[in-house]
Amino acid sequence: MKPIITGIVFLSLLTGAAFAQPLGEVVGTTYYPQQTLASAGHRIAVCDDSSIHVCWTNLLGWPYPPAPRHIYINWRNPEGVWNPNGFEGQVSSDSPSGYAKMDVIYGNRGAIVYHSAGGSYPTYVTVSVDYDPPGDGFFDHYNPPDEIFPQNPDSPGRCYWPDINVDRNDNMHIVMTELTDRRPCRLCYTNSTDGGSSWSEVALIDTVMYPTAIVVSSPVSDRAAVCHLIPNDTMSQSNNEVCCYIAEDGLTWDWIYGRIQITDYENSGSDHRAVGGVEAIFDYDDNLHVAWTTIADSITWLWHYDENSETISLIANNPDTIGLSMNQVSLSRLEYPQILIALWCQYAESDTNFMGGYNGDLFLSHSFNGGSTWSWPENITYTRSPGCTHCNCESEIFPSAEEDAGLTPDGGFPYLTYIYDPFIDWDLSCTCSVMFLGPEHLTDIADNRIVKPNRILLAQNYPNPFNALTTIKYTLPKDSDVIINIYDLLGRKIETLVSALKQLGKHSLVWDAEEFSSGMYFYKIEAGKSVLTKKMLLLR
Repeated sequence: MKPIITGIVFLSLLTGAAFAQPLGEVVGTTYYPQQTLASAGHRIAVCDDSSIHVCWTNLLGWPYPPAPRHIYINWRNPEGVWNPNGFEGQVSSDSPSGYAKMDVIYGNRGAIVYHSAGGSYPTYVTVSVDYDPPGDGFFDHYNPPDEIFPQNPDSPGRCYWPDINVDRNDNMHIVMTELTDRRPCRLCYTNSTDGGSSWSEVALIDTVMYPTAIVVSSPVSDRAAVCHLIPNDTMSQSNNEVCCYIAEDGLTWDWIYGRIQITDYENSGSDHRAVGGVEAIFDYDDNLHVAWTTIADSITWLWHYDENSETISLIANNPDTIGLSMNQVSLSRLEYPQILIALWCQYAESDTNFMGGYNGDLFLSHSFNGGSTWSWPENITYTRSPGCTHCNCESEIFPSAEEDAGLTPDGGFPYLTYIYDPFIDWDLSCTCSVMFLGPEHLTDIADNRIVKPNRILLAQNYPNPFNALTTIKYTLPKDSDVIINIYDLLGRKIETLVSALKQLGKHSLVWDAEEFSSGMYFYKIEAGKSVLTKKMLLLR
């Protein structure tokens, strides 16, 4: 059965006052903001005793090279104290090491996977497991098999960019991607059922264009899944479909016939193509949920797939035409009540540094019905620093959320880590902060949601496309005479929605298009000397 589209929700471009300090708690630093090449994966894990591990790629100086690059970890004990034992944080022994992901094994011990460039020990893909009790800086290092054949200059046969999941039986699952120079590369899998002492033979899964694969497992059964992007065109990294494999017992995989293709953009004639990465999670009803981004019509779209209903729904989109303007999506869950939470990084055309690079914000959306529909996305970091100079920007990037969120009055909020990047350039260096943000910081988040724009803001209408009714939101920096008109595709004015003096702040209105036919329409706001226009699609 092919997925069908349902539950469309569009995204508002919110903006707010910048704040001087990053939101949450600083748990580390790095000169290297990039924490993954594609899919976000997990760099944070909450343990059974409520302790928390956070890992990251840490460049210890500048320039790179020769400055060493290692994997670091910080640990918060059950009482809420970070690094109570004074451990400096370094996990890896070889430099450069990078792109760490992690999970928890045996209830409270961090299991970190990463790759190294070679050396004495460890080499290539490595798993480091924290001692018991954790937090003292002692690790068992394991070297899972990462070599595949045949090998030649184009396919050297060694894997990098791993992802890890520890299932409820403490089995470790690892997916990893062959190191090539932007050529098609092989995606592989291995597992350990004894805590890393021994590993299954490397299995070849697929040929991919870049390392998007992640592995997840169910909290209520033995099911496990590997999800990734599969290319339609081996000459392009941006022409992909979304697929997955499921092992019902967590260990028996059918890599030959077991692929489940979630999307079929190319054969369906769609303009959409999956790009950037993929995320997945099992809910507490044992259903698999998958999220990914596409680009179509120069717009980035964020989608969700529900295994139970075999439907695809839209989480959000970003109408800013700046390429992959939404990425690094993470999914979290709540058991009681059953809630799904999507977290991602987003960029805006109006927020660039002095060199034209985009500053990121973190956005969040909830689903209370298994992913069929999603709430209006919230900008939870709310920083803007357009035109910022070197080391003075406010950019939140590379978020990663823990699978299980915390219960809050609004539904739920994930435990997450992200990079607070004041702008790093490969000729000039800045120190980035590794941040932890959780439900306990909701008061701080609320304090930074006060909108103080210095210009008019016009949101994308919601929903869009729409049938008869749609909501338009706008924000004024001061009291203004406002006119909002609707135009058809030929530029003819067909209705005036607002013509009045409006106070500063947020406003919304509903357009009832019952008497109009399907098609593209435009809505324009005029306030003082400012004029903004956006398009919307009416579908009958």
